[in-house]
Amino acid sequence: MTGDYQRRLDRGRRYWDRLSPVVSSLEQAAVAVDAYGLHHLDLAPGQQVLDIGCGAGAALPSLRGAVGPTGRVLGVDNSPRMLDLARGRLAESDWVNVDVLEADFARTTWPPGGFDAAVAVFALSAMADLPGALVVAERVLRPGGRLLVVDLNLTPRGWPAPLLWLVRELYRRRVGASAEDLLGAAGAVFCSVAVLDLPGHPGAGPRGRPWPPLTAFVATTSAEEQHRAAIGPRRAG
Repeated sequence: MTGDYQRRLDRGRRYWDRLSPVVSSLEQAAVAVDAYGLHHLDLAPGQQVLDIGCGAGAALPSLRGAVGPTGRVLGVDNSPRMLDLARGRLAESDWVNVDVLEADFARTTWPPGGFDAAVAVFALSAMADLPGALVVAERVLRPGGRLLVVDLNLTPRGWPAPLLWLVRELYRRRVGASAEDLLGAAGAVFCSVAVLDLPGHPGAGPRGRPWPPLTAFVATTSAEEQHRAAIGPRRAG
């Protein structure tokens, strides 16, 4: 791990730790998106689902409700204080199949195919290594597994391009994010990427409205185990 990468990772951890006292205002948006987007994953009881950048755990209850007591939910985040809030939330329940883990998701080394689906709500755009995080997400999903993403699209385009450029640079400096083209990076790693319409924001893709800078999509892994074995692990960029 290079010194520059570690500095950006630490910067992001400090940023989200500082935001943890006001997390309730941030969670309202996450819960609304979660309610909108989960049906795209078609989760079933007994499945295993990953919450990438789970923060304070706003999505954990609905994910657990979708997979039931026989499934498994794992939340991953890089902010210790956010995870303290998530663990407090879990302590109030009797769920034995929901857990959270502090980790740099882009550097996790879990074996392939361990999860049926994953969600990343306003998380990937904040990561220090977006391509690496997407490679890990693709690897840990089973063949035909799906990743639901709702996030900021910070690629400068359209009339607000100067403002988008400014926001992207601030995100890089304050959060340590790589702030790359999210849709393009996902398309370089996953078998398919289907852009979704957000409520009140149709066509949240590269040809949709440039403001607000949002994107929503479902990325799917190859359904063929033999094909994935033949091509080996993918590398973005």
